[in-house]
Amino acid sequence: MLALDDEEKEMIDTWRELSLEMRYHWLSGILKTLEMNITFTKKDGSERKMLATLKSDKIPAYEKKTDREKKVNETILSVFDLDKQEWRSFRLDSIKDLEFNK
Repeated sequence: MLALDDEEKEMIDTWRELSLEMRYHWLSGILKTLEMNITFTKKDGSERKMLATLKSDKIPAYEKKTDREKKVNETILSVFDLDKQEWRSFRLDSIKDLEFNK
C-alpha cells in the first residue's frame, strides 16, 4: 500500500463522512481525473480490488444503443476496470478501501 500524503489522507477522511449520494458525486469526480485502487465486497461476499477510472482518455468511446434514458442510481457507481478493460459496477456502501494510484 502506498503512503498517502496529507491531502490524500484528508480526502479519504472526507469520503468516510459523506452520505451515499455525496460519495457518488465525490468519487465519480475524482475518477474523472485520476485512477484509484478500490477494494469492495462483491454481492457474493467475496472481496475484490480493482484499478478503476472514469478518465476519458482511458475508457472506450460510448456508443448509445437506444433512445432510452438510463435513470442514475446514486448508490451504485459504474467505473472502467483498467486491469480487465471492462466496465464494472459496485455499491458505494460496499467499499472497504480507497487508494490513490501513483
